[in-house]
Amino acid sequence: MAAPDGASAPTVLVEPGRTAPLRQRVLRPHQSVEQVTASMDVEGAFAVAVLDGDDVVACVVAGPEPCPEPVGGSAAWRLRGMATAPERRGAGLGAAVLVRVLDEIVRRGGDLVWCNARTPARGLYERAGFGVVGEPWDDPQIGPHVRMCRAVSPAASSTRRGAMPTDRPARYAKQLAGHWSRQGTVEESGGATVIRLDSGEVVLRPGDGVLDLEASVPGGGDLDRWTRVVAEHLERFGQRDELHVTWDDPAS
Repeated sequence: MAAPDGASAPTVLVEPGRTAPLRQRVLRPHQSVEQVTASMDVEGAFAVAVLDGDDVVACVVAGPEPCPEPVGGSAAWRLRGMATAPERRGAGLGAAVLVRVLDEIVRRGGDLVWCNARTPARGLYERAGFGVVGEPWDDPQIGPHVRMCRAVSPAASSTRRGAMPTDRPARYAKQLAGHWSRQGTVEESGGATVIRLDSGEVVLRPGDGVLDLEASVPGGGDLDRWTRVVAEHLERFGQRDELHVTWDDPAS
């Protein structure tokens, strides 16, 4: 998915409630933090944020919800609570969280994304491929809005699976995650470690005497180079044990 200019800030997935203080300060000062938190209590919702230490400085929340406009799509998601701390505006943080949330929605099976955008943010959404649907309106408490939406679909990608036999698979997964944690994002999901860098993504699954790997790159990415980089790092970490990564043939 193409990224708007400036969308390079590191982003992380967080619980929606963690973004409430920033959203209350920037978007809904007439409400309490508790009220803002409660408004985002939607089943299946998640949030994307940019952090400065422990502080959320940019965020957006997404949850499954049909679009009120007849725009198609069988798996619609709504964006809410897009906010950037005033002192951090102009650094591309809004674009960064928007790119990441669209990618995450695709990963979760979404095919349509919509939002009720504040009119000053309209340009940000248009640069990310959104279009206006319906008529603008004015909310007496939070100002003029316009509804916007866009279709989403997974970009063509390539994936290759591999394995590294070892008696300590969890240790090497943790070591690679720690090494790359400052260059991208690291998440734990269902017993697996997911590392995402600009070059690609690798999923590490510790097994019985083996570390299973799944490396992927977006359309146009260099899968051979990415798998080589992953293997070189793991094999260097396991040099004393003479560990070796083997890869299967790539699959689309």
